[in-house]
Amino acid sequence: MTSLLVGPSGSQETQHAMASPRLPVLPSLRLVAKHSVLILLCSWVLAPLVWVVLHSVKAGPFKYFERAWPKEFQDPLWANYRWLWQDATLENPFYRSLSHSAVITLLTVFSTAVAAVLAGYALSHLSTPGSRVILGILVASMFFPTQVTALTGLFKIQYRLGLIDRPWSLFFPYTAMMVAVSVFVMRGVFQAVPKEIVDAARIDGAGSLRTLVGILLPMVRNGIVVVLILSFNLAWGEYLLASTLVNRRDNWTLAVLLGQGIGVAPGSAALLVVAMVPALIAFGIAQHWFLRGLQDGALRG
Repeated sequence: MTSLLVGPSGSQETQHAMASPRLPVLPSLRLVAKHSVLILLCSWVLAPLVWVVLHSVKAGPFKYFERAWPKEFQDPLWANYRWLWQDATLENPFYRSLSHSAVITLLTVFSTAVAAVLAGYALSHLSTPGSRVILGILVASMFFPTQVTALTGLFKIQYRLGLIDRPWSLFFPYTAMMVAVSVFVMRGVFQAVPKEIVDAARIDGAGSLRTLVGILLPMVRNGIVVVLILSFNLAWGEYLLASTLVNRRDNWTLAVLLGQGIGVAPGSAALLVVAMVPALIAFGIAQHWFLRGLQDGALRG
C-alpha cells in the first residue's frame, strides 16, 4: 500500500532508506578507547619531564620525594640555570662534563655512521665473501646484553691501551656497541635502492666509492639519520661504561655527573633539563627522516 501511494521514485528512496544501516557505535567507542590509552601513555612519559622542569625553577634544594607543584619558585625563574653557566670555563664541573660528552658524542656519531654506511653498502651491493655469515653474527649479537657481558673485557682492553681516564676514548666501545644495529639498518636501506641504478653506474665507468658517494648516499639519507639519532642517544646518555672506564671526577661525562652529583647542588634539576634538551632538539628536527629511515631499513632489512 505504501509503495502505491508514494510512486516509483518514492518507493526507491523508501527502500534505500530502509536498506541503509545505521552508523555503528562500536568503532567510535573503540576509537575513544584507543586515544585514551595513547593519552595515558603520553602522560606517563611526560609526567617525569614536567616534574623536573617545575623543580628546576623552584627555590630550595632538589629532592626526589616532594610534592609535584613547588611551594616557592626562584626569583628570577632562571636562577638555577644561570648558576650552571655562571663560570663557562673548564673549572666549572658542569661545563667540563658537557664538553666531554659533546666530544664523545660527535666522535661516536661520525665513526658509527661511516662504519654503517660502508658495511651496509658492501653487504648489499658488493660481492662480499661470507656476507650471510657476517650478517648472521651481527644480528645474533643484538640479542646479547653486550654492554654488561663485555664490561670486563672492555676494561682490560682500555687499560692495556692506556685509555683509562681518557674521556674521548669512550667512542671506541660506543661505536662497537652500535655497529650491529647500524649495519642492519643501513643494509636494509641500501637493499631498497634498485640494483639497476648501481649497474648503470658501473656501466658508465663509476667505481664502487664514486657510486656510493655520488649516487647512493643521497638516496639513503633517511637511514643515515636513523644511525645518527641512535648513536647520539647512546653516546649522550650512556652511564655504565662511562662510570667504569673514567674514574677521575675531572673526566666525568654529563651522564656520570648526573648520576653521581644529583641532590648536591640546588641546580641539579636544571642540570637534568639541560642534559635532555640536546636529545629532544635532535629528535625533533630529524623525526621525519628517522621514521622514514626505520621503515626503509629496519622493516626491509
